[in-house]
Amino acid sequence: MVPDSHFNVARRLAGASGAGCTVHHLIADDQIRTAAAARTRRRWLLQQRRDTLTLEQVALSAAQRNGPVALTTRNQASFRGSMRALAEEFCVVGLGHYRKVYIPNGEITSISTRGGDHLLAVELPPRPELLAVDFAEALSTLAARAERLEVRAGGQFVTGVVQTANPSLLGLQPDGAASETVWIRLSAIDYVVAFVTP
Repeated sequence: MVPDSHFNVARRLAGASGAGCTVHHLIADDQIRTAAAARTRRRWLLQQRRDTLTLEQVALSAAQRNGPVALTTRNQASFRGSMRALAEEFCVVGLGHYRKVYIPNGEITSISTRGGDHLLAVELPPRPELLAVDFAEALSTLAARAERLEVRAGGQFVTGVVQTANPSLLGLQPDGAASETVWIRLSAIDYVVAFVTP
């Protein structure tokens, strides 16, 4: 007895399925089932990733893609922009070409991202590798460039040129007060907007 070839099997199946059914229909049906199974698996993997995510990992995923985010802080401040960097103590969100906001991670209550596939596109370690710089060091860098800042701390806003930053205090010369320095406790800062010089 001659073993059936793939062609003969397909022809026999097509004949058994009725005159209108062809090999092409069988192949198309198989492709549809395979695609549906792949979508189901992708949804399942995405749900598994979501079930174990931390806010830190969501932020890291956005930072790795320089992706668009919307952040909300404990004091109901909202920022929309692109996640530029993530450190142990803070994150940086770009607000257009000439503004960046530095937000202590403990102040962030929610992060909105677009879609969910990016959570599968990057391999997120259990403990993300973060920028090796603390909040005070980041502000010291801004001080070295004499950047103009808007600082919100304890519900108050101060705008001016940063003069100094140390592990506990930020010194700011307010706009229109050349002889005055406002000292702000770092732990009280809700966020800092830097007006970056082009």
